[in-house]
Amino acid sequence: MIGYFTLAGDIYADAPFGAYQQSFANLVKQRIGDRRYGDGLDLILIQYYLEGKYLHQVKKDYRVQGYRKKEKSVAAIVWVARSFGNRPETEKRQFIIDSTLEVIKLVYIKMDRLGYKNIEFDRLTADVRGCADEYINIDGDLAKFAWPDT
Repeated sequence: MIGYFTLAGDIYADAPFGAYQQSFANLVKQRIGDRRYGDGLDLILIQYYLEGKYLHQVKKDYRVQGYRKKEKSVAAIVWVARSFGNRPETEKRQFIIDSTLEVIKLVYIKMDRLGYKNIEFDRLTADVRGCADEYINIDGDLAKFAWPDT
């Protein structure tokens, strides 16, 4: 139901961010990846755009793109400032959680306006919060959770 994508034309911008985004994405996929939350929406794609050498203008607001009826998907852009790498560990993790929950809220508003009333956003939000509780409490290096052996 929730997918993640990171756009960073600069490896130095991606390096401090990738493990946080990917570890939460893997946790969400493991815990709630197969669940259905109603008809009309199969994917919320969260696209992180990282400030760096090739992306200089970071915006503060999130942008939800148009609903793609054929794919039953909505994408949202979340801007990530270069200063992400300087934040404390808990703030980095909290940013990933907060941005995910904010995107879900914004997608709910968009889908409600489009008339899709049968999507269980409350249940999705509760499930993501459950993943967030687990994610916040992971001890140690997140890299081992970010790219598990397959």
